[in-house]
Amino acid sequence: MSMGSEAMEDMLINEHVRNIQNYSRTTWTTRDGEVLKITEMETSHITNVIAMCNRKGIAAPALMYQVLKIRESIKGKSNVNAS
Repeated sequence: MSMGSEAMEDMLINEHVRNIQNYSRTTWTTRDGEVLKITEMETSHITNVIAMCNRKGIAAPALMYQVLKIRESIKGKSNVNAS
């Protein structure tokens, strides 16, 4: 990801989650005890957490789905611009 698209992604994520208080969980605690901001997690990590939650029958934090949706939207836009 280029620096320009990374900045655009950050801007769009922040714009879409500016009402972050509406989300009950904005962080994820790893099995090692590290607390990560969901908006700063790698896409692959979010995807793996959601899959793990599904396997365990527990709900993944709603913010994870929102971040993935925004990143997919950005990815689609950058693919169109690259054409």
